[in-house]
Amino acid sequence: MKVAIIGAGGIAGLHRNSYIAQPGVEISAVVDPSPAARERAEKEWGTASFATPQELLANAKPDAVSVCSPPKFHGDGVIPCLEAGVPVLCEKPMARTVAEAQAMVDAAERTKTILMLAFCHRYESPLEQIKTAINDGKLGRVLMIRNRFGGRQDMTGKWFGDPDIAGGGAALDTSIHSIDIFRFLAGDVAWVDGFTAAYAPNYRVEDSCVMMLGAKSGAVGVIEGSWSTPGSANIVEVYGSEGAAVVDYNTGKSQILEKGSSDWKELTPEGPWRFEKEVIEFLSAIRENRQPAITANDGLQAVRIAQAVYQSQKEGKRITL
Repeated sequence: MKVAIIGAGGIAGLHRNSYIAQPGVEISAVVDPSPAARERAEKEWGTASFATPQELLANAKPDAVSVCSPPKFHGDGVIPCLEAGVPVLCEKPMARTVAEAQAMVDAAERTKTILMLAFCHRYESPLEQIKTAINDGKLGRVLMIRNRFGGRQDMTGKWFGDPDIAGGGAALDTSIHSIDIFRFLAGDVAWVDGFTAAYAPNYRVEDSCVMMLGAKSGAVGVIEGSWSTPGSANIVEVYGSEGAAVVDYNTGKSQILEKGSSDWKELTPEGPWRFEKEVIEFLSAIRENRQPAITANDGLQAVRIAQAVYQSQKEGKRITL
């Protein structure tokens, strides 16, 4: 299977490494508007390169594509590929706005072509195990989820800090993962309370956010995302009516307290790294001619929730979805 990567930035390397670890898969081309990026990809990866998705499709149509460009340009890569019948794995966030995300969903539905979103944390092994435990009733009813992803990151001069290219800061870029984790474990979201702030000088997007999400199931989520806090704190806590679970990304220690037990049990990671599992699911969906586990609608809903955070901050009130 020949896979092309659109966008030759840092995340593209993780996609590339995950693909080439799979039997019978090769990276056939890289697309990037930057001549320097194309030259680097040709030299380091030994692939063909093109300046635009249209050039790729006209000259070396692949079997699948990963879109790893900045959010502003996702639709420019996703939609032409879908219209050419090429399945797409799109990086998060899906888009800057709900309208941009909806256009991609519409294209996937119109062309009946696979569009999967790269919410890799769904494939973090302890979270997979917690999801199974929830489905099996081992935590009872999910009541609350707390999640923090943060640390100090200098986005000065990077596209992440440009609102026109990124669409937003910590809430849309970092906490989009947290939003998806909440939906993965607790279901669809009914309401949002949000707060955003830019504490670092000269930032044009928020570097910090706090949000509360209310699921239709009744579960509540508390999410914190930051680019400005010293150190690193990355943790997911799940509390149910009959049990609880914790995934600590910093220590690598994850535990679960199951229904009827008084002892915490360690969750041992299973299988390959989450990025590789994500790619395996994408390729499997293509080969089996089915929808992937993470759909275009999942990407749309995450963007809708992130935009509701901004609306809540602006209007000073809870937003009902």
